[in-house]
Amino acid sequence: MVRWGAIAENTAHFVDLPGPDPIQAVDLDANGMSDLDDTGLQALRTQATEPAQREVTVGIARASRLVHYDLKHGALLEQLGRNHLLASVDEAVTALQRHP
Repeated sequence: MVRWGAIAENTAHFVDLPGPDPIQAVDLDANGMSDLDDTGLQALRTQATEPAQREVTVGIARASRLVHYDLKHGALLEQLGRNHLLASVDEAVTALQRHP
């Protein structure tokens, strides 16, 4: 599990890291986000789509109520799956390992 905290990061870098086990999940720690505007939603959608195409699960931890609202109304929450929005990073790591 890679903890990934910046939306604009290139997730392909993390997904392609060499090692014996391929990365199966990416957890976005959204604690530092106060909200998501259209540009942020588009960036997050792009970053969440690429790993999904590689069968890497994406989860979001510690999203504020406003970020949750923005994810829901930007249709990204439905794309990710409501069960991939989690209260804590530890909960996200555990949940995404169990149910990719």
